[in-house]
Amino acid sequence: MSMILPKRTFCLIRHGETVANRDGLIAGHWDVELTVQGLAEAKMLRQFQWPSQLVLYASPLKRAMQTAQLGFLDHEPILDIKLKERDWGALEGQDLSQLCPRQHTPPKGESWADFVERKQCALTKILLRSSPGLPVIVAHSGTIRAVRFLLGLDFDGPRPANGQPIFYSPDGQQNWREYRLTRSTNISALMTENQKEEMWTA
Repeated sequence: MSMILPKRTFCLIRHGETVANRDGLIAGHWDVELTVQGLAEAKMLRQFQWPSQLVLYASPLKRAMQTAQLGFLDHEPILDIKLKERDWGALEGQDLSQLCPRQHTPPKGESWADFVERKQCALTKILLRSSPGLPVIVAHSGTIRAVRFLLGLDFDGPRPANGQPIFYSPDGQQNWREYRLTRSTNISALMTENQKEEMWTA
């Protein structure tokens, strides 16, 4: 069962590849740069069939902000500090093999519970304020895991792919569905289809 959130469709995108992703390092609040591949992944977002009305949000960390700016040339991202990646404290900059289990609090870092609560606050505000446009949120892999947890979806497994848009919508049974978008996806049609479901979950 998902936690209480406004029943609206929205889209999450993980930032493009960073030097930390490439080198297998823990980034967290470390403000790392996009790689050449990451820049290309950000620009690839321009090729998706985005609706005419959307509201763009981004984490203020450089990797997310730059992905949003390069991917959506006609939209200025609204920056929200609550969209930042989890603070991994003393583990930032270390090899991914040093990452502690998610439920453990890293030294000088942020607990999983605090991180999830921060995401719930951010997502609730965004979903309430974005109407009638589609909320498109450029953030981090940890953000996507936390949102999946909030929606009652599987939040374990592989990290979300860099630059991959993921569409979320409520169904008629108080659950949420997740779609990985492709460049051929008609996002406006998908939104129209899911608006009928939202009417029943409002």
